[in-house]
Amino acid sequence: MAGEREGDVNASGRPGLSIPHLQAPLTIQTTRAPSSIMISDDDLYTLAIFLGSLAMLLIVLYHFLEVNAIDDGPTQSEEKASSKSPSQAQARATAQS
Repeated sequence: MAGEREGDVNASGRPGLSIPHLQAPLTIQTTRAPSSIMISDDDLYTLAIFLGSLAMLLIVLYHFLEVNAIDDGPTQSEEKASSKSPSQAQARATAQS
């Protein structure tokens, strides 16, 4: 053939025109530290759905417990407000009778 030189061997092992960059496959080796492995999009989506659902469940549980809580009596702020002005309480009692 016109373009062939004697002694040249191509990638298929037959005599002919040799193309060096096709003879050896190109391999790129990268090394990663274990801490640089990223989470996949599907795993991130699953984690976001799970944490969002858990947050909503805890909010609903908190409000359920808060609404159904048993009152123990007057709070400290209500006791302080009633103890500051006993004369006003007496005045109201006499005005009602």
